[in-house]
Amino acid sequence: LDNQRSLELLSAMGTQPTVAILRHLPDDQRKVLIGGLPTAAALASAMLLGYGEDTLGAWADPDVVLLAADTQAGVAVERMRLAPAAHPVVFVADNERRLTGSVALSVLMRAPAAATLASLMQRPVAVLTAFAPLSASVEHPGWEHSSALPVVEPGDRLVGILTRDALARALRRAT
Repeated sequence: LDNQRSLELLSAMGTQPTVAILRHLPDDQRKVLIGGLPTAAALASAMLLGYGEDTLGAWADPDVVLLAADTQAGVAVERMRLAPAAHPVVFVADNERRLTGSVALSVLMRAPAAATLASLMQRPVAVLTAFAPLSASVEHPGWEHSSALPVVEPGDRLVGILTRDALARALRRAT
């Protein structure tokens, strides 16, 4: 496909499918296509492509809702309505994307609109490290409590979320 048609198709996809395709292109074409993506998609794609394909960071879904702790529940619910995120959770972080907690959509829906995320959030019980190998993450104890875990870089900077299903797909692809 020519680059214009490729960009039309890639722009309609989520970040993970876009990155999966970009990984198979020559570097020069990959750079051109990333440069033509919308800014947020380009940044997220470049970030994921920076991880080795056998690491958790490469498979994390960065299309999550990330808000500050002082955000009100009503605003968070509206952001969830508008977001392309497929995960029923809002992540709470500071100005440098350091993960401080999360709020389930079910909690947000029941909360008073003026309640802040800081008053509703739970601290992360378990997180996955972005540079960890896929194979070593299958036995992570966090999977006992959740089917989706946040993935963080050093310094607890949120990369995205990884589901058990996405991990299984990544492992199948790796083998």
